[in-house]
Amino acid sequence: MDTWFSDRRAMQRSRKRLNNDLKNLMADTEDLLRATASHTGTEVEQGRMRLKRQLEAMREHTDGWRDSAIDTFHEARVGAERQVREHPMVVAGVAAGIAAIVAAIWWSADRRD
Repeated sequence: MDTWFSDRRAMQRSRKRLNNDLKNLMADTEDLLRATASHTGTEVEQGRMRLKRQLEAMREHTDGWRDSAIDTFHEARVGAERQVREHPMVVAGVAAGIAAIVAAIWWSADRRD
C-alpha cells in the first residue's frame, strides 16, 4: 500500500539519483573538455565552446531548480503553519479523526488474529 511517506521517499530517491546523474554528467563533460584541450581545428574548437556553454547553462538551471525547490518547501511550511495557527481546532479534529481511523483498523486487525 502506497502512503504519502513512501511516495515522499520515492521522490527523494529519484531526486538523489537525478542529482547524482547530473553531477556525473557535468564531471564527465569537464573531463572531455580537458581531454580535448590539445586537439586543434575549428570544428573541434566550436564543439568545445558549445559544450562549455551548455555545461554552464546546465549549472545555472540546476541552481535554479534547487532554489525553486527550497522556495516551494518554505512556502508549503509557512502555509501549513498558518493553517494550524488560524484553525487549530480543525487541525486537532482532523488529527483525532485520523487517530480514530488508525485505531479502528488496528483494533479490527487484532480481532481477526
